[in-house]
Amino acid sequence: FARALEMVGAPPVRVVAFHEHSLERSTTARAAAYVQIAPEGGGSVWGAALDPSTAGASLRALVSAVNRVS
Repeated sequence: FARALEMVGAPPVRVVAFHEHSLERSTTARAAAYVQIAPEGGGSVWGAALDPSTAGASLRALVSAVNRVS
């Protein structure tokens, strides 16, 4: 997904760390995801997101981190 974002104009980044977990103990629990990226120029940036699905939270967290670089 990071490469797909790069293809549409986002800066190149490398995913350094990733973590996700549910917020409650139920089948309708929301997920939280945290992503640390390393931009090409150095340093590191974190992004976080909540979503009803773990996949959605993961993608939103990556977009959140990339938006902090731009």
